[in-house]
Amino acid sequence: MAMNSNQQLRSGVFIDGSNVMWGSLTVSKEKRWLIDFAKLKTYLDKEYKPLFVKYYGIEDMKPREARFKTRAKFMTHIYRKLTQLGYELITKPLKYIRLQDGRFTTKGDMDVEITMGIMDNMDTLDRIILISGDSDYLPLIERMHNKSKQIIIIAFDKLLAWELRTFTQNNKNCKYTKIESIRGQIELK
Repeated sequence: MAMNSNQQLRSGVFIDGSNVMWGSLTVSKEKRWLIDFAKLKTYLDKEYKPLFVKYYGIEDMKPREARFKTRAKFMTHIYRKLTQLGYELITKPLKYIRLQDGRFTTKGDMDVEITMGIMDNMDTLDRIILISGDSDYLPLIERMHNKSKQIIIIAFDKLLAWELRTFTQNNKNCKYTKIESIRGQIELK
């Protein structure tokens, strides 16, 4: 199946919320920008006509410190908005890990859930759009490519792992798009 945007493919979008939400924080404050999720949805609908857009995120059900409470309140607002915009929201609880000094750190990876979501939809999709640059997805991308699926990876340039970049450059029916290249279409103003 050649990369042809005119061909109607059954597409599904899988968004690694942590990778996307915090990706803009990897740049200096002067260059920082945020994604407008309404514009992102419009872009995805126009460009790929997906059957669904799944957003995978973490919910902090019991914030333990003021900084976590602020973040949890913000994410609750974002998740409500995403649902209103037509995103399918898949969440799991944030995990707290106590450090030796008594402070807490958090963990909330969704790699396994996203992988399972893609695998569960493998037979109904021709094209997988993964919005994440995490190298952990390489075995999944390789498997989907071997199943003749078209692979599109969209990620912040700094967060796009070299393994994914190299794989998409060296394989037919694969490509990556730097989020920065579509900034004008999806930026929150």
